[in-house]
Amino acid sequence: MIAGGETWIIPYQGQEELAKLLDQLNRIGVLFAGGCAGWQPSAIFEDLRRKGLLHGSFKEVASTRPGKWFIRDR
Repeated sequence: MIAGGETWIIPYQGQEELAKLLDQLNRIGVLFAGGCAGWQPSAIFEDLRRKGLLHGSFKEVASTRPGKWFIRDR
């Protein structure tokens, strides 16, 4: 479901279902936002990986300043 342009709302119930959804998104190459404000999608991915619910690497997109974006494997 897309809510208002660039925002996706993906309903789920529980960490196991969330992990399956994030795994599917990761497999198709979705970038997970990183950064220092709030609990970013990349931090959620890492948390589920630490809990053994996700495995392998993922790509994180973040910025060092406005207009300066980078992608890294995590």
